[in-house]
Amino acid sequence: MPVAPDVWLACHGPLACNSGNHVRSLAGALADRGFAVTVCVPERPSADAELPRSIRLLSFADAVRVAADAPPRILHLWTARERMRTFHHDVSRRLGAAVPHVVHLEDNESLLLADQMRLTPDEIEDVRDGLRPLDVPDHLTHPLHGRQLIAAAAGVTALVEPLVAGLPARQPTAVFHPGYDPIFAPTRPEAAAAVRRRLGIPADSAIVTYTGNVHASNVAEVRSLSIAVALANRRGRATTLVRTGSDHVPLADHGAALLRAHTIELGTVLRDELPDLVHAADILVQPGRVDAWNSLRFPSKLPDYLVSGRPVMLPRVNLGTELDHGRNAIVLPEATAEPIATALIDWLPRREALAGIGAAGAEFARRSLTWSAAADSVAALYERILAG
Repeated sequence: MPVAPDVWLACHGPLACNSGNHVRSLAGALADRGFAVTVCVPERPSADAELPRSIRLLSFADAVRVAADAPPRILHLWTARERMRTFHHDVSRRLGAAVPHVVHLEDNESLLLADQMRLTPDEIEDVRDGLRPLDVPDHLTHPLHGRQLIAAAAGVTALVEPLVAGLPARQPTAVFHPGYDPIFAPTRPEAAAAVRRRLGIPADSAIVTYTGNVHASNVAEVRSLSIAVALANRRGRATTLVRTGSDHVPLADHGAALLRAHTIELGTVLRDELPDLVHAADILVQPGRVDAWNSLRFPSKLPDYLVSGRPVMLPRVNLGTELDHGRNAIVLPEATAEPIATALIDWLPRREALAGIGAAGAEFARRSLTWSAAADSVAALYERILAG
């Protein structure tokens, strides 16, 4: 492509969230390929985000104002949520014509909607078929309007193949895994000792680190990890769970104190503080079942976990289907409380084996989980759309 077109990447939240990290990283990789990139966010942060100078950062309101003078050739919407549908509508109305758009898919949006609005599958199906109205908050995807936005898209990107499985064959798609954040890659040999001193973790206690918020769709998973650590301690394997992130729903209605008996909760921490916590772990655990939630997502923390060189435990779903148990990860049929506890007790004494698994996991991340590879896939999709 002799002259790269203007591309706008629009995120449903701030650049500090997981999706924002993806948008920022992909924007940088596309800019390296010569694209003229603008990043759009609902509200521009008071302090400038860490973006290359060549990338323009606009709030949604500012983007709508400047669209008439310099419209994008492609508007890449991070998810089909109501906030993004409204933004696309506002830009198109400003221009007097629909802007060619790409929709990015990263989660089971129907399940998020069901969990947060307490809807049954039949109720969601009725809304999708236009049989009943539903007022959906702007941070969720409307079953009907979201489907219409995707159907009208010039292309679709996704983090895992199942997210695009039901789309028409004629609709251009690109599936890419998120890349790792380079801040997690350098080895940190002093991290474990420093974290133990700071948090008061005894020398004989293994460290399991989990970074991520708790919400309605993953609370059962985080609860199972807490139970697993409690079980390991009960069976004589001293283990401390170090958690970061916010609990948007309670971890448990009853017995929360018991679940937290072996947990250190740090709450929301700066991203620059996460690498030490990750590198301090004896094992990093991504809990979860093989279900409709995990089959349609890609946990953003996994590339960072793997590239750290620390051994990673996860269920055989999404990225777990691409990793080899005992070679570059500890892959469980299901990463729920009992299997996690059993695996911790089994693997924690095997230091040499864990070191090998961690090193092989880091090599996998450096080879297969890069934003450069993601940008190649997305750039090819853009070229296909523009050529068509």
